[in-house]
Amino acid sequence: MGFQGTVCRGTGVGEHAARTWSHTTRHLPRHARGGGWGGLLAGLCFMLPAFFVMLALTMGYAAYGATPIFTGALYGLGPVVIGVFLVAVYRLARSILTTVAQVIIAVTVAVVFARNDLGVMALLAVAGGIGVLLFHSRRLG
Repeated sequence: MGFQGTVCRGTGVGEHAARTWSHTTRHLPRHARGGGWGGLLAGLCFMLPAFFVMLALTMGYAAYGATPIFTGALYGLGPVVIGVFLVAVYRLARSILTTVAQVIIAVTVAVVFARNDLGVMALLAVAGGIGVLLFHSRRLG
C-alpha cells in the first residue's frame, strides 16, 4: 500500500471518528432516561473522545512543539475547530429558533454580548425574562 492508500485510509478513520463524536449527542437523551448510570455513561461517551484528542495534542505539542510541521498542523486546526463550531451553532439555531421573536432575541443578545461588557449571566436573565413575557401563557391549566 503506498502513501496515497495510507492517507486515504487515515482520512476515512478521521471522518468516522468525527461522525461518531457528532452523533453521540443524538443518543444522550436516550441514555439519560436510563437513570443516573445512563446519564453518567452518556456523559463519559460524549467527553472522553474529546479528552483523548486534547491529551494527544498536548503530548504532541510538549514533545514536538518547536518543529515547523507540528506548528503548521496546530495553525491548521484552529480554522477547523471554528468551522465545526459554526456548523453546530447553525444546526442548533435552525432547530431552536422557530419564531421571528426568538431570532430577534438571539441576534440582539449576540450584538449586545459582542459590543458590551454585560456578562453572560445578565444576558441569560434578560433574555429569559423577555422569553417569559413573550411566550408564557397567561391562562391557568
